Amino acid sequence: MCDVAGAGALKGCGGMKSKYYEEIPEWQDGVPYDPDASPLAWAHYRKVYTEERWPLLGEFDMVHVDTYNELLHTWYKQDGRLYAPWSRCDEDGYPELILGGDTEFNFNSAKYYLYKYKLKLDKRTLEMFYANHLVYHSPVNFSLMPATGNLQGVKGGSANVFDRLDVFVKWLHAFYIGENDFVLSKARGKNRKRLENYLNSFAGESDERTYDYCAKVYFMEDRMLVRRVLEDGAKPMESAADAVRYMELAQACWAARAERWEKRYSD
Repeated sequence: MCDVAGAGALKGCGGMKSKYYEEIPEWQDGVPYDPDASPLAWAHYRKVYTEERWPLLGEFDMVHVDTYNELLHTWYKQDGRLYAPWSRCDEDGYPELILGGDTEFNFNSAKYYLYKYKLKLDKRTLEMFYANHLVYHSPVNFSLMPATGNLQGVKGGSANVFDRLDVFVKWLHAFYIGENDFVLSKARGKNRKRLENYLNSFAGESDERTYDYCAKVYFMEDRMLVRRVLEDGAKPMESAADAVRYMELAQACWAARAERWEKRYSD
């Protein structure tokens, strides 16, 4: 178990000194972005998400990323986020699906108060939260997620008020084993089928797709870690002990990922 005595808590958890734990700023070249979908985030994604690991990415233009409005020729959003378009286009010539960034474990300032007052965290546990908060906008806590079909709306919606990654993976698993299609519940019109096709592009049958998704998207290549995520996703978040369990899960995922990246991308 990691020492959780304060802001330096993650130093013993597998790589706090790693560059992948360094914060990505909101302001870049004088423009405000959501850090997980910013130019610096995309530079990181291009490095670690390779066609060798995930062949489907060869169909996405991860170099010429742009805003939602520019890619889909709409005035629907102005949110400081950049997306990669799929080469598969609809009858109007627009990409059928676009990929954006996602902040996996949500330890932002707003969640601090939810954890503090709903779970009645003591000082030591709040210090652990703060240590995790320092990693919130770091590459080690970022991953790719399609904007098409609003998976982010599912993950961070009212059914998952803590925006827990383990709960989302549990829902994804339920989709893959044919239990329910809750992960598609925010998709509308043609986007529902497009998102379904994307999710079904991962390799394997039934629960094997869960493992393939976690390996390719979250770099969880240890099946034991995926099983831990699934098991924790079935547990409630009702107490300080539950919060500690979830924060330790985040640290384990970050450490495993940082270690792999340091070995593969030493430059």
